[in-house]
Amino acid sequence: MSKNSILLIDFAIEAMAEGRDKMDAILDAGHKRAQPIVMTTFAMTAGMIPTALSGVLGSGDGAWRAPMGTMVIGGLVVSTLLTLLIVPAGFSLADGFEKRVGPWLRDRVLSYRPGDDTNAGHRHGEGEAAPAE
Repeated sequence: MSKNSILLIDFAIEAMAEGRDKMDAILDAGHKRAQPIVMTTFAMTAGMIPTALSGVLGSGDGAWRAPMGTMVIGGLVVSTLLTLLIVPAGFSLADGFEKRVGPWLRDRVLSYRPGDDTNAGHRHGEGEAAPAE
């Protein structure tokens, strides 16, 4: 399910790079990714139902697997809700935080400045001959 969250946020980032508003981009990404996410969850949940019901319907060898089936179904449902609701909200908060605090942190904390990597720190006259022109 983490792949679904990554794809959801990637869709939103691509839409924002094309100039769309952050909220519109997140909602559009949710609309595009909701159907595959729900279909995957439904298929996996349907596949685990026999395992989860094996403790109720029978005893013996399959009964000890029923708690695992129940927990897998619960985990799938919770991860789907997290993917569709919490991850986009967290992305929106993190993006807003980065846009407000990022420039301030860059100026005060980072030692790298854009353009520092040009010429890789080589200076003429420090043990090297200047290139012939």
